[in-house]
Amino acid sequence: MKDLTILIKLQKTRVDEQRVILSKLRDNLDKIIETLVSMEEAFLKEQAIAKSDYNSRLTYEKFLEKFLSEKQQTENQKALIEEAVLLAHDKLSELFEEQKRYEIAEEQRLEEARGKEIKLENQITDEIGLVWHQRRNRN
Repeated sequence: MKDLTILIKLQKTRVDEQRVILSKLRDNLDKIIETLVSMEEAFLKEQAIAKSDYNSRLTYEKFLEKFLSEKQQTENQKALIEEAVLLAHDKLSELFEEQKRYEIAEEQRLEEARGKEIKLENQITDEIGLVWHQRRNRN
């Protein structure tokens, strides 16, 4: 089995890139949620003004139509971003699992190589010992 370090580094880069994508999507989701909260606050203020001021009641209907339309659009954006976050999270999980498989395979390869190295060292040591013993017994 060949050295997997380059493949592991490439996979780590992919994982890091996916983390950045996921982070940006979550930031976008947070901004959309903040927008929804501020829209709701503005709605409540306008509603309170319309209850207390007759002239404001005349424009409240247009405000309400616009508010509901913008809120629906923002809710739709939120749903899309939430779906994108889920997909990005799933992709990150897949990439991370793949990275772990490569790391485990590399670890096993290194263990096998170390085992072969130890076996070779033992054979060499045994040969040295055998030759030393044969020379010693000749004299």
